[in-house]
Amino acid sequence: MWWLLPLWLNVLLGLSVTLLGLAYYFLTMEFDHWKKMGVKHVKGVPIFGSFKRSMTMKEHFILDLDHIYKQFSGEKFVGFFQGRRASLLITDPELIKTIVVKDFAHFYDRGMQMHEEANWIVSKNLFSLASEKWKNMRSKLSPTFTSGKIKMMTPLIEEVGQNLQAHLKLQAKQGNSVDAKDLASRFTTDVIASCVFGVECNSIDEPNTEFRKMGRKVAEPDFWTAVKNFIAVFLPEIGTSLPLTLVSHEVTKFFSKLVPDVMELRKKTGQIRKDFMQLLIELKEKGSVSIDNAEDEKEINGYGVQKMDTIKLTQDDLTAQAVVFFFAGFETSSTLISFASLELAANPDAQLKLQADIDQALSNHGGKLTYDALKEMKYLDAVVQETLRKYPSVITIFRVCTKNYTIPGTKIHIKEGTPVMIPIYSLQNDPKYFPNPELFDPERFMDENALHKYQYIHMPFGEGPRQCIGNRLALVQSKMGIASIFSKFDVTLAGKTQYPPTIDPSDFNLRAKGGIQLNVTPRSEE
Repeated sequence: MWWLLPLWLNVLLGLSVTLLGLAYYFLTMEFDHWKKMGVKHVKGVPIFGSFKRSMTMKEHFILDLDHIYKQFSGEKFVGFFQGRRASLLITDPELIKTIVVKDFAHFYDRGMQMHEEANWIVSKNLFSLASEKWKNMRSKLSPTFTSGKIKMMTPLIEEVGQNLQAHLKLQAKQGNSVDAKDLASRFTTDVIASCVFGVECNSIDEPNTEFRKMGRKVAEPDFWTAVKNFIAVFLPEIGTSLPLTLVSHEVTKFFSKLVPDVMELRKKTGQIRKDFMQLLIELKEKGSVSIDNAEDEKEINGYGVQKMDTIKLTQDDLTAQAVVFFFAGFETSSTLISFASLELAANPDAQLKLQADIDQALSNHGGKLTYDALKEMKYLDAVVQETLRKYPSVITIFRVCTKNYTIPGTKIHIKEGTPVMIPIYSLQNDPKYFPNPELFDPERFMDENALHKYQYIHMPFGEGPRQCIGNRLALVQSKMGIASIFSKFDVTLAGKTQYPPTIDPSDFNLRAKGGIQLNVTPRSEE
């Protein structure tokens, strides 16, 4: 009997029960939120919220989210729980348009919550910034990613493409298959190192370069880093209180030294290079980046962010922007290139159409993979868009309600601070919008009006003022990678490659379980 136990043990048991009760209350106190409001919803589980299957790694997060999407097919929005927080899934294209464009003022934050001092390299970058800080930074950076600026950088990307071709030629000669994801990551690492930092690291041939090591540490986090990321997303009250670092000290130290060193070297030598680092230097010295032509001015105005010339940027601000473009640029584009290569290897008719498209454009541009040549490759663009449809680099759009909001046509009120999610993968793989979505069919995007037709359904880079600022660079480097491969090689599946692929649940990014091994054969002797 408990009353026969020593007093100190009774006290200890009492405290334990009380603490467990308080913890349970804390973790479940919002679980009746949507029921009270009369919103259809998925029940929550303590700690895991509505995502027990993905949090226990039984399936990938996007598939877990897709179950909710399909379970409530026909609903415009569905309640769920992100950890302990009541959140809302938006599934109707018209409502999505309203939230990300028309009523953007109510949903302009991504809700990244972390200990800012411990994570300055993350908290200061454009992706994570909130409110006025985001508006200020976006207005400063918009001129750096216009079509004109990307066109200037294209020769740097083509050089990396030539290195990729030489590497593949050697592998083919030796009879080796290639790991598509690893090689694509090395290609995009070299592109971003060159275009953003002005450094030629050649990780295509030397996979253990410092840049590639830094990329692996972010794209392939260890268990403890994964736990800290989980806390930042699902238990933000803890994440903002404890100095948990989401990026390792080694990575932070590497880039916080590299960026100012490169800037200082160029200042001393007078070297000028047509890359992102040069634009950051211009931003630091002049307070703004020059706009080259009327077309670039139109693109900048299209972002819908007010221009603010009076904001001063610190060295840490500039370093943080360079780092986020490295992290985001190499991983998302390498995912695109590897899955496109997989689909083309599994669909030889599409591969032949692509090669004919590339050959025609090259013949019009002296055999060079120039910016204008890539623009002429309509089927290549369709291949890229169809790959992004099946395997979106950005798997979902996260927003947080920044001021109280009533969903149009309803009496449902969203409180300030409520997370909102848009399921990109589910929308883009819904047979209601894309018949036979499991099929790889680039013809879906051969119509010139396709992107307009599928707007707010097909959103691989987001939509509205907060869409990915680097989408043009991502598309150009991805197209360069794919064109560099298929202009010179025929690609087939290697024996162990699974098709269709199973998405690895252990990685938040999309990755094929077991990898993507491909065989490459030269199309003709050079």
